[in-house]
Amino acid sequence: ASSGLFIISWFEFEQDPYEVLDILMPIFNEKYGELDSGFKISDPENARFLGNPALLLRYNLSVTDLQHSGEKLIFNCNGKSISLLFQEAVEDHEKNLDGFNQINNSIKC
Repeated sequence: ASSGLFIISWFEFEQDPYEVLDILMPIFNEKYGELDSGFKISDPENARFLGNPALLLRYNLSVTDLQHSGEKLIFNCNGKSISLLFQEAVEDHEKNLDGFNQINNSIKC
């Protein structure tokens, strides 16, 4: 067994990824901040996903004394703004690689 989480969110219109980040971050910070988890998040990085410009954030936290890491990716595709979140227990990274790669490869723009 392994610990992995994937969440996809979208808006039915394209919006600047930084504006999407402004909408989603207060919710993200509230949910993870209230866990007293040592939540730490990186500054947004420019990235690409499916050939599209994207924003990438990386984060770390502890859940029930187990270290977790995650990535949030925001990009525009086919008239939508999309946010992907991948999170896993650090110790389960190798176990989750195939599943997370299947998810990434199944998303089409």
